Amino acid sequence: MKKTNKNKASKIKRHEKTSRSSLTPLNSLPNRFVQGEICFSKNLMVKPTSSNLGSNIKSAFTELEKGNPQRAFDICRGLLASNPQNSQALNIAGLASFRVGLLDDAIDLLQTAIFYSPDFVEVQINLGNIYSYLERFEEASESYQQAIEIDANNISAFYNYGILLNRIENYEEAIKAFEEVIDLDKNDFLAWHSLGNTYRSLERFEDANRAYEIALNLNPMSAESWVNLGAVLNELGDFKGAILRLQKALEIDSHLTIAKYNLAIAFQERNKFKKANKLYEEILNSDPQNAAAAMNLAFSLQKMGNPKDALTAFERVIEIDPNFSKAYVNLADVKLELGDPLGALSVCDGFLSQHPSNPDLLAFKTIVLRELGENKKAKKLMNFERFLHISKLKIPNGYGSAFNFNKVLKKHIKSHPTLTKSPQSHATREGFHSGELLTDSNGPIRELEKALRLHYDNYLASLDVDDHPFLRSVPKKIKLSIWGVVMEENGFQLPHLHPSSWLSGVYYVQTAKSIQGQSRKSGWIAFGSPPKHFNCNHKFKSKYVEPYEGLLLLFPSFFYHHTIPAVGDGERISIAFDFIRTD
Repeated sequence: MKKTNKNKASKIKRHEKTSRSSLTPLNSLPNRFVQGEICFSKNLMVKPTSSNLGSNIKSAFTELEKGNPQRAFDICRGLLASNPQNSQALNIAGLASFRVGLLDDAIDLLQTAIFYSPDFVEVQINLGNIYSYLERFEEASESYQQAIEIDANNISAFYNYGILLNRIENYEEAIKAFEEVIDLDKNDFLAWHSLGNTYRSLERFEDANRAYEIALNLNPMSAESWVNLGAVLNELGDFKGAILRLQKALEIDSHLTIAKYNLAIAFQERNKFKKANKLYEEILNSDPQNAAAAMNLAFSLQKMGNPKDALTAFERVIEIDPNFSKAYVNLADVKLELGDPLGALSVCDGFLSQHPSNPDLLAFKTIVLRELGENKKAKKLMNFERFLHISKLKIPNGYGSAFNFNKVLKKHIKSHPTLTKSPQSHATREGFHSGELLTDSNGPIRELEKALRLHYDNYLASLDVDDHPFLRSVPKKIKLSIWGVVMEENGFQLPHLHPSSWLSGVYYVQTAKSIQGQSRKSGWIAFGSPPKHFNCNHKFKSKYVEPYEGLLLLFPSFFYHHTIPAVGDGERISIAFDFIRTD
């Protein structure tokens, strides 16, 4: 067993007790259908590796692998009766105790093994796995890092540490852990698969695509890798490619629900609704409580022109999950389609009575009010003059000018590894959309974060609190999520809102000269108009804002907004952000 290689072990930083989410909220395509899912990896139990194991220890571990933890424990108990310091027996007895649910006993046995054999790396890893299972993440991290200190070439230590880092959303450090595994063994399938999962969580879809391809070259019979590759291709808009990969997954495992689900999404995106519906129905036959499949089936029925069937289907979704806000929006939309705006209003008010500040339903209620001719009420609810704040960003100290700060921000965004062309789960079209930018502990985004928090405080101070639903639940604590958008010629954003947050905004780093002063509002941002697939006859009057470098906009997250396609040369670079409730 190799001793500490300090330089190698120190490549991975100690994670903090809490970690920042690295996922930008899926805020772009409200009320279409529920997006795809991927298969995540699990921790691996570490087998004893010593070459001088006794026959009884080997027998105990064999019984454990065969699913006989009580028999394995009995063998170890006999060994410990004659030698209480037998660390191999303590290790297997600890694993056996874990298997039968005696978690405290399992931890005590493994800690005792470490006491007698401090350099027993397998025990450190197994103890880390149990702590991870119990969500005692700080202790799990300590165990994995101790294992790495003991043996800096131990693949299992790095792999299981990477799985832990993924669980706590410390994705950048997880990448380093899996890369350590690959440095030690470039043919480690699980490391490539898990690396793909990590890239997917960071919305580095092209990198995830490559990692899954390598994993499948190493293990072409991995249904999970085929599923995850298909989910990534769905995100990249390659629905034909996704269908082929997901069908391959089902050839390997015809009962894999997650493969059926992602395949149905790919068919749905290609308007092959009958094929999609057949898969959703199969899922619901085996899992009647699958709200996501029920939601997508209902939406598909609506798109096929069956509003009455869709209404029943959306009601089924709500029975499964009474808090599924998008199901209420789509139910209200079907009622509009069937000529029942009062029924649609009742759906909105019913949900808002329990969730008064829900962005999805507040936004849709404005549509319903206008359909009912209640324009004053709709305008009061989505009040641009009151709640849309337009200002210039207060530039952080040390940059001298907005020009200098924007120059640094531009470089940071354009070089960010998560930039992806028109990802399907976001509103950006003909442009690039990043993942979470608040992943680095230093740099210009952290300076921007400080500035945005000051503007948030000023926004709150400017509000006259009354009974407006937006103000009924002002967050006591918030966190920021920040992402970048790089628009090319003819680039735009679809109408959308931000359902996961309370207050949203955008800061303009660079605007193309060709959009400035345009009478056609090329590249401008517009507030008010809902997505085109909703069944509303009322023509909405939008609030338009002309972007310029240094402009900062703050607005309630339930405000529908989109951008006008930009014509002419030059890029438009902006930074969007959400203030998300954490209390």
